[in-house]
Amino acid sequence: MGAMEGVESSSAEVEVIAKPTRRRYTAEYKLKVLREAEALSGRLTL
Repeated sequence: MGAMEGVESSSAEVEVIAKPTRRRYTAEYKLKVLREAEALSGRLTL
């Protein structure tokens, strides 16, 4: 006997697909990243 014994499957079942949430960065964080990139730009090539 299977694990799904007695469970009826409906063809009307709908699979819900999770929608990924977009990342939101603050202006402060973006400026910090830009400053770090500018500081490294003389030593590394991006």
